[in-house]
Amino acid sequence: MAVDPIREIKILVPAMLQSEVREFAPLVYEDLEHDVGYRIAALMTEDQLAEFERLTDAGDEEGSAAFLREHVPNQSEIVRDVCASLLEGIAQRLRREDIARGLLRQVTSAPA
Repeated sequence: MAVDPIREIKILVPAMLQSEVREFAPLVYEDLEHDVGYRIAALMTEDQLAEFERLTDAGDEEGSAAFLREHVPNQSEIVRDVCASLLEGIAQRLRREDIARGLLRQVTSAPA
């Protein structure tokens, strides 16, 4: 499943401008990669981790993908779960920041 953080953030926070949403995409990809990797690594034995590391260090994308299909058959589910959780957390933060900006505008534009 391909994850499109720009589309997902825009759905979760519709008031955001497309340019603002695009600023978050690289961070989402980075966090997603880290969190998915952590969850998958937690499911592997030491030997499996060593084998997977050997494949990735060698740049063997095909071998890495085959390894994951064999040893982590629910990889797609893990990616979906982590992505949903990550994006919802970002959306909540962005909503809070949007509310705070709105309140700040009200306070600073109110007559003295």
